[in-house]
Amino acid sequence: MFSLGDRVQHKTTGIRGKVIGYGDRLNTNGNYQITLRVELRSYSPIRPVAEDSLDKWQIWNERKSIDLNHRPQQASDEVILLDYSKEQF
Repeated sequence: MFSLGDRVQHKTTGIRGKVIGYGDRLNTNGNYQITLRVELRSYSPIRPVAEDSLDKWQIWNERKSIDLNHRPQQASDEVILLDYSKEQF
């Protein structure tokens, strides 16, 4: 699950931004689906917002994108350190 303030990247479009909230939408089966609201990176005073289902987003940092839905076959000793000291928004 994503937390407010997480940096994320859209898997299809590649757009990046910061998680600002959650939403929902009604899908074709009549069920509600949870969505993620993301403030997109922008250099103008207007901050565009994108919203799409949770499975369309992945955690992003400058070094590597991390897919939270990916489940490795074997346990790994690899540790990924996230550096939030450089704000880019």
